[in-house]
Amino acid sequence: GESAVRLCEVEEFDLIFIDQHMTTTTSTVEKMTGSDTIEALLCLRNGGICSIITGLSANENAASSFFAAGADNFQLKPFPCTRKDLEPLLLKLISTLDQKRAGTRKTNITSN
Repeated sequence: GESAVRLCEVEEFDLIFIDQHMTTTTSTVEKMTGSDTIEALLCLRNGGICSIITGLSANENAASSFFAAGADNFQLKPFPCTRKDLEPLLLKLISTLDQKRAGTRKTNITSN
């Protein structure tokens, strides 16, 4: 979480995927959840960051906390790894990114 926020302060990403429960080996401070990280990233968005943020979890109930934090999308794990499954998801996310950049953002996407 902390690393993602630091990276987004200096670099722009089109798509950001965030797991709800992340581990860290570089920080001794309290770990940020995926929802905490999204809230921190939204502060950066106000500074002009226009990324599509997808929350990831094996628990479908986590979707509501991701969307409440400001995520654009939720993806239930396991994450699709075959081209047949991954391509439609990425095309939806890219379309959402294009809409956001054009100022016509639609409602949240949910993928299962």
